[in-house]
Amino acid sequence: MGRSRGGLTSKVHQLVEGHGLPLATIVSPGQSHDAPALIPLVEQIHVPRIRGG
Repeated sequence: MGRSRGGLTSKVHQLVEGHGLPLATIVSPGQSHDAPALIPLVEQIHVPRIRGG
């Protein structure tokens, strides 16, 4: 949790599927940029793939 002039702050980042169900969640300091949260979010999910044809 970070501290700002208004008090404690933090950001919750979620990666959701097409119906809005969360696949991954992380919390970052409120003063940080949103872009660095993308890679840790994507690394948390695993999408099974069907091989063959």
